[in-house]
Amino acid sequence: MWPKVNVRIVIPVAVFLVSPVPAAGTSIVVQLDSKRILIAADTHGDKLDPGSQANDETECKIVPLGHAAFALTGNMDYIRNQIYDPVVSWDSRNDAREAYAAHNGDLLGTMVADWTERAKRHFTSFYRANPARVAQLAKANAENILLAGFFVGFQGGQSTLIVDMVYLDETKFLTPILDKQFVLSPRDLPYTSNGITQELIEGNSERATASQSSWATKIKTVKALEQAQRRAEFFIQETSKYDKTVGTHVNILAISPASDQQWLQNYTCPALPQKPR
Repeated sequence: MWPKVNVRIVIPVAVFLVSPVPAAGTSIVVQLDSKRILIAADTHGDKLDPGSQANDETECKIVPLGHAAFALTGNMDYIRNQIYDPVVSWDSRNDAREAYAAHNGDLLGTMVADWTERAKRHFTSFYRANPARVAQLAKANAENILLAGFFVGFQGGQSTLIVDMVYLDETKFLTPILDKQFVLSPRDLPYTSNGITQELIEGNSERATASQSSWATKIKTVKALEQAQRRAEFFIQETSKYDKTVGTHVNILAISPASDQQWLQNYTCPALPQKPR
C-alpha cells in the first residue's frame, strides 16, 4: 500500500536552532507578538500515488482552533485505497480539530500532547504494515522527521508556538516512532519551518542579502498595520524562487486572545463560520 502524501517533509525551525542544515518543502511562518499571532503557509501540495506524481496550489495547511491554530508540514494524511490495507485512513488536520475539541479549547500543551499521540499511533500502524515505505519517507530529511505540527495560541496570556515533530528511529525496536517538542516565545523576527525561508530572513548569504534589500524597499509602500503579514507573504514567495516545492499563494491567519480569528488572506482554506446576527 502506497500512501497519498500531500506535502514533502521539512525540518522545522527548532531543529535549525541546534543544527543548521538546509531543508526544502512547505514554508510556514509564525510571527509571535504580545497581543497577536500571525500564522502563514503556502498552498503547494504534492500527491504521490503508485507510479505517478502531481502537484498543485490547492492545499490548506492551517487549521483555525478558536483562539489557537495549527499548521503542519510533512506526511499529513493517509488515504486507504485498498480494502485489505491494514492501515486505516487518517488526516492530521482532523486530529488537531478533535484534540482541540477534546480539551475544550484549553490547555494548549495538553492539546498538543493529544495530537502527538494520535500521530504516533498512525505512523506506528503504518510502520508495522510497511516499514520500508515509512523509512523511505523519513529519509526525505536528515532528522528522519515524518510530520511536524506547529501549534500557536496564548498560554498564561503570552503568545506561544509549540512545535512537535514525529520522527522515526529504527534503533528503538519496540518504539521506533518517537517525538520531540520545542516551545518558542515571542521575538521580533518570525519563526519558520523552512530552512531557505529562515536563511532569507536571518542570513547573510548573497540571496538573503538580495531578499532583505528587496523587502526594505517594498516595506516603504506597505501600510504599517499590514507590514507583518506582508513580510510573511514576501519571504514565503521569495523561498519559492529557490524551492519549487513551496507555493506562491499564501494563506495568513490572525489570532488574538480578545477577538475572533480573522483570515487576512485565504486562497484554499474553509471560511470561518459566521456568527448569528
